[in-house]
Amino acid sequence: MLSVRRYLDDPLLDRPEPLRIRRLGESLPHEPLTAQRLAAGVEAASSFAVANVAMWAGWVERLRTEPANEIRPMPDSGDIYTPGGHVYLHGHWQLPRPDSALVIEFPAPATGTYWSAVPMNYWLESFEWRFGDRVHATSQDTEPGADGVVRLVLAQTDPGLADHTWIRTLGHDAGPIAFRFARLAGETPAVICRLIGS
Repeated sequence: MLSVRRYLDDPLLDRPEPLRIRRLGESLPHEPLTAQRLAAGVEAASSFAVANVAMWAGWVERLRTEPANEIRPMPDSGDIYTPGGHVYLHGHWQLPRPDSALVIEFPAPATGTYWSAVPMNYWLESFEWRFGDRVHATSQDTEPGADGVVRLVLAQTDPGLADHTWIRTLGHDAGPIAFRFARLAGETPAVICRLIGS
């Protein structure tokens, strides 16, 4: 398995060059496909899929045992392959009513730090962004206030808070949320949350 993560300033507009993989050196001889090899491959692929679903569902279930609407440092024992120079925070958000909103605030890190805030569904999938809805925030597209504080608000409808970036939930009322900080100098900013309209 090979995972490649690419960061785009604007996923709707950026078109990075495709990646290519090629073998160096001599080609290896191909063994003929047998029923036994095919069966073993299908079994290995299905075991991989089941293990991944169980791992991420277990992650979310553990998050749901913690208090909702709090962002905490994410435990990282190395088993999720965090890239070097990255720090993650996570939590479980929950909006008790359709008109509730979660206000999220943190001091903007130093210039050059990349950060992102991504609310997700149960399966740790980000919400649909391809049609222009604002479903996440990053240091590339979100300006801090004059006091240096980044102010986000997670809600189904725009609560109309001045100096806050509205992140749409697209019908979801709960799920995990992840913060990523990359190239961070100094301490990880404390992320403060408060529920309004509950």
